[in-house]
Parts: sequence; structure tokens; C-alpha cells
Amino acid sequence: DPLNLRDPESPSVATLLDLLDDPRAEPYAGEALVEDIETAATLADRLKALPEVESATTVRDLAPSEQDDKLAIIEETALVLTPLLSPPASRPTLTEPERRIAFDALRETLARAKGPIAENARRFATALAPENDAAPKDLETVLLSGFLAFRDRLAQLLAPEPVTLDGIPAALRDRRLAADGRALVVIEPAEDLRDQDARRRFAAAVKTIAPNASGPPVRFTAVGEAVVGAFQEAAAIGLGLIVVLLFLMLRRLRYVVLVLAPLALAMTLTVATTVLLSIPFNLANIIVLPLLLGLGVAFGIQIVMRHRNSDDLALPETSTPTAVVFSALTTIGSFGALALSSHPGTASMGFLLTLAVGLTMLCTLIVLPALLERFGR
Repeated sequence: DPLNLRDPESPSVATLLDLLDDPRAEPYAGEALVEDIETAATLADRLKALPEVESATTVRDLAPSEQDDKLAIIEETALVLTPLLSPPASRPTLTEPERRIAFDALRETLARAKGPIAENARRFATALAPENDAAPKDLETVLLSGFLAFRDRLAQLLAPEPVTLDGIPAALRDRRLAADGRALVVIEPAEDLRDQDARRRFAAAVKTIAPNASGPPVRFTAVGEAVVGAFQEAAAIGLGLIVVLLFLMLRRLRYVVLVLAPLALAMTLTVATTVLLSIPFNLANIIVLPLLLGLGVAFGIQIVMRHRNSDDLALPETSTPTAVVFSALTTIGSFGALALSSHPGTASMGFLLTLAVGLTMLCTLIVLPALLERFGR
């Protein structure tokens, strides 16, 4: 998921993560584009039957359902409320003395209130300062300034018209219906697609019915499979070429196996450490594994060549281990700087490269000499 490469503390990503917890927002919805509205409606019905799908909607779903029954209810309500919402022929006005009398009467009523609202009513009465000559007028403005607009709006709501496809705002309708008649089906998942396994299940299920489906979950799944497949291929090709090169240099299969054994151990330890530290592989740091092959083999070749050419000296007494250490530290220094990046993907790549090279160095200096002493002669 490319979202895992973004800084979760940045405002945009933090907002998106908040929206993911809101059932009204679904950024991981799938999409399918079909020839017309009828085909879209049929496809939506088939998709709804999938257990991985929460809902499938088309442009028709933007219009309310059961409109006749709802309009009848509103008409009955309008019969009662419309006379109350009709503006009077002349608007009544209050003189200042009348407004003051009403204001004082309100304060006295609030002060005498009893029951659950008594405390709040007395606090309200205290806030209505009687010594302020403008208080009655200010209170009237606060309470009634928006009343006329509200009354007019309510009157409009009590006289609705049926909502048709043409009545849907164009900015909203055009997201689901193209000018040439093609219609979009929006497919919302039943599970949280931040989980990789759930995302794969959703994409696979949707594509069984809509092979041309797209959207973030389908794209992320396809991209993930492509990236993993590419690095598997790169690792296989790299390993094959490395084996050929080692055999040409060392001339014996035994030495080829001895060079690769610590490297395999280092890769295993690297993967295990990512699990222990909860640092999963992503689209950026997966590059570590193929790179580790080339970086680690160089250390092993140096140790084996020195072992073969120094019969009179023990390996630790030579300069080769020191050279391997400084070579590894130089590599760690160059790749380790990436770990300081503010980009989470780049930082995870730098951290894993540092970890992998460090473990490779330790396996080469500790495990490989022991294997050479046991099997190398």
C-alpha cells in the first residue's frame, strides 16, 4: 500500500487516516466502468451478493428510494405546518417599553424555574443583565435573527419535487455517468482494506465478476504482485550469475557453497529481525534482499581467497578481516544516511540496508572462517 510510504504525522495523511475510521468515507472503494446504466445496475446486483462487498452503487442510487411514500408523508406534514409558516400580512413591532417589559418578564420566569432545568435557567437569568439598556434588543437579535430564513427554508422543504436522474446536480452525476453513456459502479468493501490479506480477497472476488475492475484496492494488489515478482526474478537472476562468477573464480563447488552459506544465514536473520522489530517489507525497502546478494558475496570472496592463499597465517592474523570491517562500515555509512530521511519508505530502506550489511559482515567474519576450518581443506 503506497500509503505506508507516507509520513503518518503529515496533515494530509493524518486527515486521510481519520477519514478511514468514518463509515461514510471509503478511499479503498473499487470501481468498474461499463457500457450503460442498465449494465451497471445488473453488475451492481451481482457484486452485492459477494461476501467481500458491502455495497455496489450506480448513478441511480444517488436518487432517493421509495419517493412516492416519502412524498406522501411530507404532504401530510405540510398540511399541518404550512399555515404556521405563512408570513403575516404585517410584521408586528415592539416599542422599547414593551420590549423591556417582555425582557423583565422573561428574567422573572427563568428565576422561578424548577426541576432539572432550574440551575441552567437561573444562570441564564443572571446573564441577562437588567442594567444594560441594549440587553432586550441584543437578546431579540440573538434569538430571532435567523428565524425568518429558517422559516422560509422549512417552507421550501415541505414542497419537494420528485428527484430524477436529470435533477441530480451535474457535478455529482458526472462522476458516475459519462457523456457517452458509460456508467461507473462504485464497490465498497465489507472489510478494512488496510489489511493486505483483506485487500487481496476483495480484489480477487471483484475481478471474478468484473474483470476490468479498477480502483485503489485492485491497483495496489496488482502493483504489489508486480513488484514482488520483479524482485523475486531479480534475486533469482542475481543468484544465478553470482554462482557462475564464484565457480569461475574459486573453481570448486565446495567454496561456492561456503561463500553462500553465511549469506543465506544473514538474509534469514535480516527477515527474522524485521518481524521482531515490526518493520514489514514495503514497495521501497524490498530492494534490500537482491542488493544483499551482491554486497555480501564480495565479503565472502575476500575471506575465501585469503584463506586459500595464506597457509602459514591464521585468518584473524591477516589484514583481510579488518578490510572487510572497514568496507562494510563504508557501505553502512553510505546507505545508513537514508535512514535519516523524513520519508518513511526511504528511511525504512536505509535502516534495513544498514541492518542487512551489518549482519552480513558478522556472518562473514564469524561463521565463514569456522566453515572454512571445518570444510575448506
